[in-house]
Amino acid sequence: VVKDFGGARDPAYGLAGVGDLIVTALGEGRNRALGERICREGSCRFVFKGKGATTYEGVAAAKTLRQFVQGRRLPAPLLTMVYRVLYRGTDPCAEVRRFFCNWLEISEAAGRRKFH
Repeated sequence: VVKDFGGARDPAYGLAGVGDLIVTALGEGRNRALGERICREGSCRFVFKGKGATTYEGVAAAKTLRQFVQGRRLPAPLLTMVYRVLYRGTDPCAEVRRFFCNWLEISEAAGRRKFH
């Protein structure tokens, strides 16, 4: 995805990319709080309530980026998971399980190809 935006791949795997993802996941920011609330409530309907609702920049970014990657047929499994929860109303816990199960299957398959 970074490459398709004209960026270099290496920074995405350094502090600018993975580092930012870790801070978002482990920090005390609004996007992490949003994810926790969605998981607690099992839905994100509250995100799209009318005026006065908290702004979560990650919500709009997920939709925009999803359109971008779909148009270019780029794989983006983490983004796809977030998009499904936010815009298709899928169960957040089921999506997280699916994401990590798929990731483990891919990792195991890659490991078998590499070492056998």
